[in-house]
Amino acid sequence: MSKTGAEGGLEALLTAAIVGDSAAVQTALAASPDLPRGSIHAAAALGDAEAALQLLGDAPSRAIERGGLRQWTPLYYCCSSRYGRGDASIVAARARIAERLMALGADPNDQIATYDTPGGFRSALQGAACEVASVELVAMLLGAGASLLPTNGTAGPPIPLTDAVAGGNRECVERLLAARPDTWQTREALEVAIFHDRPDLARQLLDYGALPNAAGRWWGQGGSCLHTAILLQRTKEMLEVLLASDVDLCKRDRDGRTAHAVAVRTGHDVAADLLRERGASEVELSDVDRLIAACIRLDSQEARRLLAAAPDLKARYGGTDHLMLGWAIRHEKTSAVPLLLEAGLDPSVVDSEGETPLHLATAAGQEDTVAVLLAAGASRTARNYRGRTPFEEHIPAAEQRERDELFERAADAVAFGALETLRELLDDEPDLIHWRSARPHRATLLLYCGANGTESPRQRTPPNAPAIAQLLLDRGADPNAAGNLYGGGRGATTLAMVLTSAFPIEAGLDADLVRVLVRAGARLDLWPGGGPMLWAIERGLYRSASVLAEAGVPVDNLFYAAALNRLELLEELLSRGMDVNTRHWDGNTALHAAALMGHKEAVMFLLERGADPTLRDTHWKGNAADKARYAKHMEVAEIIERH
Repeated sequence: MSKTGAEGGLEALLTAAIVGDSAAVQTALAASPDLPRGSIHAAAALGDAEAALQLLGDAPSRAIERGGLRQWTPLYYCCSSRYGRGDASIVAARARIAERLMALGADPNDQIATYDTPGGFRSALQGAACEVASVELVAMLLGAGASLLPTNGTAGPPIPLTDAVAGGNRECVERLLAARPDTWQTREALEVAIFHDRPDLARQLLDYGALPNAAGRWWGQGGSCLHTAILLQRTKEMLEVLLASDVDLCKRDRDGRTAHAVAVRTGHDVAADLLRERGASEVELSDVDRLIAACIRLDSQEARRLLAAAPDLKARYGGTDHLMLGWAIRHEKTSAVPLLLEAGLDPSVVDSEGETPLHLATAAGQEDTVAVLLAAGASRTARNYRGRTPFEEHIPAAEQRERDELFERAADAVAFGALETLRELLDDEPDLIHWRSARPHRATLLLYCGANGTESPRQRTPPNAPAIAQLLLDRGADPNAAGNLYGGGRGATTLAMVLTSAFPIEAGLDADLVRVLVRAGARLDLWPGGGPMLWAIERGLYRSASVLAEAGVPVDNLFYAAALNRLELLEELLSRGMDVNTRHWDGNTALHAAALMGHKEAVMFLLERGADPTLRDTHWKGNAADKARYAKHMEVAEIIERH
């Protein structure tokens, strides 16, 4: 066999082993039966301990050699190949190989660069937990010092714990929990357990201490684990597991809906009944909820009655209302689509996966739904997050790889401040401005200016970041494009990322970036209750808060007035009868806001008028002095404590 043929045979064998295609493995071995005995990478991928140990005995340096087109190490092939998954003898052989590899110097934190994770890297531990789903391998890697997080970080799943849940092996999950992961990791894992419809794993995570009220970022539209389960149409068994936790039935999603409201809207009668048994009521439903519920139930008479009774109803829709069109298509409730369109839902809205209803309907071959959407004005030219229009054929894999590599170069230029390089790339490929990362966060180039939620090597703010952002906006970047960062939703925009990222703050460029974004039309109403202004105050960003006020955020309450040190406005609001200790966002008072910003005048003004320095917020449980210390305003903290 020629060298090219031998290499081709090896690559075919490695690929078959990685994806777990037993038939293809046997075909490759039939053509070249000696491959495992001549390649440590093939032996490791197949879990052939005899061949692997012989090769390592002949040349121990093979333990850290990279091989195959992927240039993976033997340890990574061993831990991330699905061949023989579930076969106890092959799994045991993999453990023997891994043990020997690490004894000879293989790194237990071995990882590969990949587009498949937000952080950009995937570890051998993740492969062991998911692809092989072997508690022996997981335990061995952890014992050798493998990290519970990929070394370059991530903004959410996948991580080893979520991969273990996806792999479905309870013992792997148990072993990773025994390593005491941070609470946020269990929160992510709980939502993944709901996604994979594993009530047993959900119970396991809740028993460990996973936070049920925070497990709704990815599929629950920012609500609780119940929002996630209901929107994914999970069964009574899963719902009862979640309800047995201390989940807050009053928790609301991004548009202010309780789990009960979501259950009614989506026609999930089992969930609605279970929640009513625990005290939920019709009071939680808005007229919009009732309208969408009527559409999903195909009750056209009730839907039209509600629309006639409230002519302004369509103006009350929030972002998650419009997403109900795509939800109905995804969950095979296409009969409801005509009524939802009649109710005024946007036929071109993009969901968290970057798909419009028309993309979903064409992909599913739903010709009747396609016709209805087109008649309602659905865009034929809207592009999804992979750049494809609804009726366009998939971009060939080779072309897509070229696009992704070009995007990666541009993302580096954004993160590292290579302004002229970025300009040249945009000159050569103007559409690059609209492309998105191949990674799950699906960030645009502008979103990388937020230095938040993307790959950690690119979570940085160069000195010319405002100029980078301005160039992107000048070339047509959408200032309100949202990515799947920290759960996504319309609030995951560049403005939100800038205001919640340490990097632009530490660089002293947060206000400059905010100014560039708001001048380009960045939305200021990203979240119920205020969003950007609240984030600025929470982090003590006085300059950014001032820019937001100049851009039009109403300063009409004590909390905002104190944050901006507007003593005359504080006096006016108090003279109208407002309570100086009024609770605002997360239970914060005006004194908290003044303390965060370090405004001595406002702090003393409020204390003199009866502000209570002992009050604590409901989220972080901090009083005003705690807030001042957090923001490094030590003199202000002392003033408050002396009062």
